[in-house]
Amino acid sequence: MPEVGSQAAENKRKAIVCIDGFNLYFAMRDKGWNGFLWLDLIKLAKKLLREDQRLVQVKYFTSRIKNDPEKQKRQNLYLDALGTLDKNMLKMYEGDYQSNKFNCHNCGCEIWDDQEKQTDVNIAVHMLLDSFSKDKVDDLILITADSDQCASVKAVRVLGKHVLVVLPPGRGHYVELKKHGNSHLELTAKKFKGCRLPNSITVGEFTIDCPNKWLE
Repeated sequence: MPEVGSQAAENKRKAIVCIDGFNLYFAMRDKGWNGFLWLDLIKLAKKLLREDQRLVQVKYFTSRIKNDPEKQKRQNLYLDALGTLDKNMLKMYEGDYQSNKFNCHNCGCEIWDDQEKQTDVNIAVHMLLDSFSKDKVDDLILITADSDQCASVKAVRVLGKHVLVVLPPGRGHYVELKKHGNSHLELTAKKFKGCRLPNSITVGEFTIDCPNKWLE
């Protein structure tokens, strides 16, 4: 017979956490919270659960940046570090990062116009697919302040799923998206405490070190 504890866990509501990586990153950077950027997404996700929920999966959506070697190095280290976590629990999905160069009309200098593509659509598609899949999820927790997700949140709710909109730090005044969820909250420093990855992670013969800029 299954243990009582495992039965209780199975009876809890199934929750999937979807994270807009760039939206979260820029909000944390704007707050000056560099020490939180080396973030264990699974630990953060678990902090967002209610007592009657169990975490089914964390889905992280991002794109690999271009044209900035230092930022690329930090991002690659972080994605490598995330890759050491439970691969059944944490799934990562990459969009496209487009860099277009143009000349400034005023000074003639060359300027890079960087844009992240596909992430919004990827998030919306995954939320809908998960909602359509029978018995896969009861509650969706969406970490973003991007109003482009308003339509997907409304559609998921029509399918009978509960949506918690989690606004990145300092984005509480972004009212458009949060009014479409069943509930909402804004991430505070308290939620991030205790959610850092180890500063050094050993994988076989290799070590993944937290970038100096992100050390506490």
